[in-house]
Amino acid sequence: MSPDSKQILESVLRRDRSLTEAEKHALHRMLKAPVLSMAAPSAPLQTVVPPATLLARAMVAEKLGVSVSTVERLEAAGDITPVYVTADSPRFIAEEIDTFIAQRKARAAHRGARGKATVAP
Repeated sequence: MSPDSKQILESVLRRDRSLTEAEKHALHRMLKAPVLSMAAPSAPLQTVVPPATLLARAMVAEKLGVSVSTVERLEAAGDITPVYVTADSPRFIAEEIDTFIAQRKARAAHRGARGKATVAP
């Protein structure tokens, strides 16, 4: 929290008589947060990584060429792991699904290569 923000919150706490006890308690908690220095950073700012693309179950099913219930089975088996945006809103990171697909293709190719007989020259 910046020093200016802290001053504003302290002023609201002192002057606003309509605040409920819960609101006062929340303001006190916020005021206990550390005050940030406004000095220039000692290290250069780092580049922010763009957020990952998130896919819904139906989108994952389409990408894998399977049904949504198959995606749910893969999820239950721990083969793919969702992140929950909200409690009832699982999403899958697109890059992780791409990795899963590549691994599945590699395993299938490896199984196929093991079953083929080699011909001696």
